[in-house]
Amino acid sequence: MTGATVIRVADGRVTERHERVSPEALPELLERAPGEYRVDIGNTPLSPLPPPVLPLPVLNKYPSVEELTDALLKHLDGDVSAFAAIRTKLQK
Repeated sequence: MTGATVIRVADGRVTERHERVSPEALPELLERAPGEYRVDIGNTPLSPLPPPVLPLPVLNKYPSVEELTDALLKHLDGDVSAFAAIRTKLQK
């Protein structure tokens, strides 16, 4: 028994593919999400996933872990200028 191939198009992308859908199940599938499921005539491939939206770093006046580590290492060597620079940056 052969059936139809049905694809789901959401936001202009082919997101699902159903092979060999029986004639009895076809109307139910097409009614599940009107306008999204379509009978595929050719061999339409699934669309690639869009790239994820990466969060933007939150910029603040506080020093990074790297800055604090460098300041601590300099302080252990007797140089307090790095901590002074961090204090000045925080007071602005």
